[in-house]
Amino acid sequence: MKKADNFDAKQWLTENKITTQSRLNENKIPGVDVDVDGDMVTFSGDSGDYDGFVEDDGTISFTVYGGEEFDKNNWKSILGDDHVFVKIANAIPTKVEALGDYVMITVNADDLK
Repeated sequence: MKKADNFDAKQWLTENKITTQSRLNENKIPGVDVDVDGDMVTFSGDSGDYDGFVEDDGTISFTVYGGEEFDKNNWKSILGDDHVFVKIANAIPTKVEALGDYVMITVNADDLK
């Protein structure tokens, strides 16, 4: 097969929305918007905006602090069903650390596709 002289792969990828931004937004978690700016990812929803950076291993961590005493058994009920973290944890594999006054979730960027 002969390569077309005027074929621009980068233009094709952009026109066909094969970019990190579009791939992450294709599989929307209901009630959660995903915005990508370089290696920074923002989850937004009714509970607020949460920023995290894609690490070398492809994971992204997000943290919320509160006045409650969180633990692995109560964090979802304290944050509530409408919280972005709860929606994400219910939709994709999520590692959760809930301890003291914070909850940190870690997701794999590939799971957002």
